[in-house]
Amino acid sequence: AGTVTPVLAAPTAAGQVAILYNTSNTTINVADSGTVRLSAAWAAGQYDSLTLIAAPDLAAWVEIARSNN
Repeated sequence: AGTVTPVLAAPTAAGQVAILYNTSNTTINVADSGTVRLSAAWAAGQYDSLTLIAAPDLAAWVEIARSNN
């Protein structure tokens, strides 16, 4: 129980895709800062997902989709 706030490392390869999927009944918070560029902060409930792609300069992950399930 509780809230999880992960820190995502910068991507390591151009075109790399990451899908974050919350299987637990715990909120996962990802901020729009640092190595993550989102349309807005993401507070994932159970079964929500966030899809990211590596920026061309490998400096950050860029949001391409999210689903609130």
